[in-house]
Amino acid sequence: MSMAREDDYYSLREVTRILQKPKEVILQEIEAGELEAEQRDGSQWRIPARALHERLLPYMGKVSKAPQPPQRVIELEADMRALETDMKHLQHKLEQTEAERDEAHHKVTQLKEELLKVQQNLRRADEELRIERSKGFWVRLRRG
Repeated sequence: MSMAREDDYYSLREVTRILQKPKEVILQEIEAGELEAEQRDGSQWRIPARALHERLLPYMGKVSKAPQPPQRVIELEADMRALETDMKHLQHKLEQTEAERDEAHHKVTQLKEELLKVQQNLRRADEELRIERSKGFWVRLRRG
């Protein structure tokens, strides 16, 4: 005779959860012989998986197929997928826009530097012109 493995049994707690019955009712069924069980070390009850499965078999035939989710769940899942697609698209656009912003910032910095150089050249030219104008007409004429 082979020894039964531990996973071939359910605990009393597991059976109450599976059958959705109080512990006292399950114990009454065990004592009445309606549910096969063994007592372990005189205290813990073990219910053979085979016995529980046989008990559930009549109920299993009533379920023809897995229940379908309600239409609202299906709609919400579709909405979620669409929103996830939108989110990915917007994240991509944001990354593009940030890259363009960085490029524009770099261009603005370059243009500011060019502007400063032109302003400096303009000031120098203006200063030279002011100096030349401050010299008299005859001084400019003799040089030229």
